[in-house]
Amino acid sequence: MGRYSCRVATTNDISTVYDLLNEYVVEQGLEKEFTNSKQAFIDHYERELFTAIITEVTDEAENKTEIIGCAFISFPYNYVVGTAGFIHCCYVKPSHRDHGLQQMLLKMLKKVTAEKGTHFMMGSVCGKDHTFDSALEAEGLIDMATLPSGASDLWFMANPSTTPEFSNDDYVVREGSFKDLDDVYDLCNELMKFEKIEEHRPANFTKEVFSHDGGLDDPPYGAIVVEHRRRVDDEENEVRPDIVGCILYTKMYHTLRGDTYWLQGLYISPQHTGKGLGKPLVRASLEVIIYPLLSLFLLHAE
Repeated sequence: MGRYSCRVATTNDISTVYDLLNEYVVEQGLEKEFTNSKQAFIDHYERELFTAIITEVTDEAENKTEIIGCAFISFPYNYVVGTAGFIHCCYVKPSHRDHGLQQMLLKMLKKVTAEKGTHFMMGSVCGKDHTFDSALEAEGLIDMATLPSGASDLWFMANPSTTPEFSNDDYVVREGSFKDLDDVYDLCNELMKFEKIEEHRPANFTKEVFSHDGGLDDPPYGAIVVEHRRRVDDEENEVRPDIVGCILYTKMYHTLRGDTYWLQGLYISPQHTGKGLGKPLVRASLEVIIYPLLSLFLLHAE
């Protein structure tokens, strides 16, 4: 039996890692979802859009080493915790799955996440892959399907079509500005209470941190907001704008697709639901991100 080890992949490994990713895709029946070419994958690696972790086995008698497992991590922005490690496409060759290598990969992913300056990770199980379930549980990750709010929906959307503009005299759907971010943070807090996940927000991820991050020259996220033009004392000419809905978008790398956007934090205040605001909110976000990217994720769409 050989000696197993785990490390961060290097440039010399990346072509082999792509071939291993192909094995994962075939096993999980994800051929239709896998649109990332080898050259694009290599280019993305060189641009540091993701980190690949590999596990390998060394036959010391023959002085031969083979890569037999991989996992990938990128770092999108999450409305609950801020920057978080997104782990996905974790794979170990079937003949090596009884040696605890899944947990070895996850421990290395946790180390990479900490080196990035965050201790929060989230994962996506693709296809029919449940070989990592026990390892994920052992490393302290929480299965969202077990939470009171239930599992989040995950959608791939390619080449979104254009849709008619929203028209309503009492509401405006627009791109959020820096001055809106305090209100967006409050709406995200309402969403977390609705989803019963408030306990997962770290104490240091404050409104000030959220607004600071959104105000950077190259912000890690953007927001689309619904503004309600509240009439004052029934005076037609005097209105006060209130932010009553939002959706966040952030870049997220996924090895099956390459560059994507993640839409999250979709929320409309209860007193303003039932007015057809959800669809234009999503449409407006697509208008912002449709130009640079063709694929996106929709999560936490309540």
